[in-house]
Amino acid sequence: MKYIIKEILIEDSISDGKVLLAKVTNADDLRPESDLSIFAFPYSDDLEQSLTQLICSSNSNLSFWEPNEDDFVEDTIIDEYGDEIMVFKSLDLIPEFELDDDYDDEYDEEDLEREEDMFALEDETETFDSGIEVYEDKSIDEDPDDIFNDFYNEDSYISDKRYSEDELKKMSVRERHAECSKCSKAKNLGCLIAFYTYFFYNGCQATNEYVVPGLAYLYGRAKDVDKLNQILTKYAFCLWELSQRSKEVTQSLLEIGLSYPYISNQQVDYLESLYNDPKYCEMMDDILYDKEKLPRKISGITKDELSKTNDTFSPRLLKEVYNCFILNQRAQNKRDDEYTEYFVYVRRTNSIIKKEYGQVGSGECVIGGTLDMKSFIEFIEPKYGKECSNYFLREVLKNKPWYNDTDSLIRSYFEWVDWDLLTDIAKEFFAHDTQKIDELKMDIALLYLKRLNKKE
Repeated sequence: MKYIIKEILIEDSISDGKVLLAKVTNADDLRPESDLSIFAFPYSDDLEQSLTQLICSSNSNLSFWEPNEDDFVEDTIIDEYGDEIMVFKSLDLIPEFELDDDYDDEYDEEDLEREEDMFALEDETETFDSGIEVYEDKSIDEDPDDIFNDFYNEDSYISDKRYSEDELKKMSVRERHAECSKCSKAKNLGCLIAFYTYFFYNGCQATNEYVVPGLAYLYGRAKDVDKLNQILTKYAFCLWELSQRSKEVTQSLLEIGLSYPYISNQQVDYLESLYNDPKYCEMMDDILYDKEKLPRKISGITKDELSKTNDTFSPRLLKEVYNCFILNQRAQNKRDDEYTEYFVYVRRTNSIIKKEYGQVGSGECVIGGTLDMKSFIEFIEPKYGKECSNYFLREVLKNKPWYNDTDSLIRSYFEWVDWDLLTDIAKEFFAHDTQKIDELKMDIALLYLKRLNKKE
């Protein structure tokens, strides 16, 4: 189809960055009232100049623009004000994902080669279905669970008695992590090993991503690879879903722990990079209890920084957060795995970044826009009135049939409701009053950020 280009615009869109928009009409329909179509391209100076020349020639009836329509898809972009614009989007604006046609659930040869190096510090090894190699020591038959009640012998690098498993079980989650931090500050290696072994025994796939590397480092520091092998052998099933990166970090930290503090500059740099990675920084803050022994000073993201909360949020941040509710929902609908890129709120910097789901770490949260109903009602009633809060309760109740009435619904701090349902109800109550609806959107974003910044 041939088009006449009427106008070009430069737009800083929230969804696609800086884009060039070309407003066009059908060259075969010269009526003044004919509909405009919009084509969207990634911005470049050369493209802007070319399209400008086409405007001049099209208006002079010298030439028309005839794009290859296979290079465009019908989609939307979100402008800087959060409004959706229907466009024909250039494929250059669509992220490309490479899929392996030969993908198999089994590891490929390259994966197996990498995993053959895992813990490969001895010639005699035993390979488990998890794909991780551990040392085989036939001379040690005791149950690895007994480590909680043992002292190390006189030749050990550990002299402090550790917590028993029963003592750790009696602690709350918060108490265990607080006590673990105290052990780190006291430079109590034995105590740290007890905690990280307990975290491994009682953790899950998500926590094992950083617990297993920390455990390997600590047992390396204790020069007790045999005990580490026993633990990983008995609980090898916990390692099956460990990411390739965490396996590599585990291998590296074990080697560094065994050599510490006599390590290379490259290894020091590696420790510092992990210390500044939100996925591993909390673990690194625990295990680097004597980092002053390193060849040079290093710094990273500490637990104190991760505990920082914020009280104030700019209008711009609130608007961006609400827009991210929409963008993240779209991203999840298109693709939902560890490589999916989401907008993430970083509490320690009170800002938003974009990163893969599998790399989201401590103090970071994928922006999701879920609120508890009780807090929401307590917030909007003083501002919008009893009639408004009652209307929201009645409408939400229609979607929560397990509650008998609105009184039981409002008493629950554990009944979650999504931003999109609240927005739809707001549009009905405010009769599509744009100003009021926008105001409530910002309030939803504010409540969400307050929840993420709640002091523990």
